[in-house]
Amino acid sequence: MEGNSLWIHKPQEQAGTYFFSGHLLVTQAVISSLTSNEIAAIYLDLQLFVMENNGADYLQIYFNDKGDKVYIIDQLKKEIIESGTYSPEENYCTLLFSWEY
Repeated sequence: MEGNSLWIHKPQEQAGTYFFSGHLLVTQAVISSLTSNEIAAIYLDLQLFVMENNGADYLQIYFNDKGDKVYIIDQLKKEIIESGTYSPEENYCTLLFSWEY
């Protein structure tokens, strides 16, 4: 799983109102296996996807040509963020390998 793979965004299965706008948390396994450039590229690609689609499903999947798969899971949908009924530490998304889920 060592660095600099091209990560491809798998088409989402359903729409959603998640914007992945909170803090990005990355598991130790991902930090140990991907380069910081790969992590940044995945996150920036997801941000572009969310903007183009005015939101996304809470679970987004990326895969590479080596068969590795990572998930990005968001915690709060747009309606909750707009309501203000959450604490700031609850607004985060997590990048992890599929086998860590």
